[in-house]
Amino acid sequence: MKKYFLKFSTLITSAVMVFSFSACKNSDSANMVFTEPKEYDGAFSNPMCGFRSGWLTETDGYITTVRDYVPWNAIEKNADSTVQDIIDYTDEKYGDFPARNLRLVPRVYLVWPGSDRINNDEYWPEDMTKYDFSSQEFLDRVTNLVKKMGQAWDNDPRIAYIEMGIYGFWGEHHLYGNKHNLPEEMPENVQKVLGDAFTESFKNKKVQIRYPSQFKDYDFGVYWDSFGHYDEIHHAENILARGDFWKSNVIGGETAYDWGNYKINPGDNPTDTVSDKIHRDSLIYWIRKLHATGLGWVCQYDKTDENALAGAAEIQKAFGYRFIIEKFGHTEKIGSDNNFNAEIVIKNDGSAPFYYDWDLTLSLLDTETLKPVYSARFDAEISKIYPGDDYNAAKEEYSIPAESHTFKLSATVPENLSGKSYIVAVSINDPSCDKPSIRLACENYINGGYHPLGVVGHNVKPQKMDIEFNDIEEDKTINYSK
Repeated sequence: MKKYFLKFSTLITSAVMVFSFSACKNSDSANMVFTEPKEYDGAFSNPMCGFRSGWLTETDGYITTVRDYVPWNAIEKNADSTVQDIIDYTDEKYGDFPARNLRLVPRVYLVWPGSDRINNDEYWPEDMTKYDFSSQEFLDRVTNLVKKMGQAWDNDPRIAYIEMGIYGFWGEHHLYGNKHNLPEEMPENVQKVLGDAFTESFKNKKVQIRYPSQFKDYDFGVYWDSFGHYDEIHHAENILARGDFWKSNVIGGETAYDWGNYKINPGDNPTDTVSDKIHRDSLIYWIRKLHATGLGWVCQYDKTDENALAGAAEIQKAFGYRFIIEKFGHTEKIGSDNNFNAEIVIKNDGSAPFYYDWDLTLSLLDTETLKPVYSARFDAEISKIYPGDDYNAAKEEYSIPAESHTFKLSATVPENLSGKSYIVAVSINDPSCDKPSIRLACENYINGGYHPLGVVGHNVKPQKMDIEFNDIEEDKTINYSK
């Protein structure tokens, strides 16, 4: 923990954090001061971004997202099962996720194949025919199930995204090597039924599919479950062929270490992937090139291996979104009119957007408790803070750089706050609980998700004050419990 000063200096007429601001500039706007905070160089965890668990038992490291397989018959035993059955299952299995700051990517499935593709683990409802993936009865039941899933999950803050699943082995939309004389690839009529059902039932949560060559008429993301695999690069080509759909759809999946030439890439095992520069650079390239938000399996690297930890940090910084504050300005002193203005310039140095429009929030913090006494929202659509595009591996940068986004706020501060100084802080709040959640890559940080960026007086001269700054990644207090 570091201790620095927030101070008001009459020499430069700015409210500054002297340790971290690289510049202080006067503004043409009356009574406004601007600063340029220092970027936080390290890797850190953020919601729905980065290394993603594939099992409930893997939640260490940077993990904030868990993909879990959901057996169909666990949430619908028969046609009489209800939406409440899905909600009850979710509450029982994932009820502690808000307190643990975890979010779920569910994948409903029917068949877990054995090595011979005959002796499989099967999870069909008791009133359905096993291995019927195409009859009208099956298609009607799928439509009804997905409707109930949407009613249970589309507004549940514990749900990050939805992997479509259902069809095929592991819910991976294929039946390769099956012994039941079934089509190995998903027929187009089944794609249409599933595509229509998920589009209609999930208006809020992002949906992902297994193969980018399928569902061509639908606006879905992709879970590539052999991400960056030496033998599946054609999937990367198919993802790229879909153009800039990544701007509104999640790209993710998992690495695979159990088939083909996986030792060429992604490597012998997760520790090899993150530790070996060749494997690590290859993974980072595909994360950057395809705009991936997060990946599973690779998260199982050895957390006691120093080389693995260093490599994992590099990868974590590439995943998903990484917001940098390039510039921040605010009213230097609030007068008798109680008007307060602020302006923030943000750039996304990651690989993907954050796909939901959470609240970019400005707060005035009490100088003693460091708790907010007043908050206001910027007019911002943070889902449109895009990273760069067309990644150049040789230069390790995007050929099309990320744009800077400026957000402005005008607010009227309550009169009863007059006569004191306040710390001006920025956060990105989860709307489900109105608590800070997403952290920006900024050294100015205090536990709880706030980035203090200045000090303001309300009808008084801003005072000099101390503040102890915290390391972002060491803060384990973030949660979205109500």
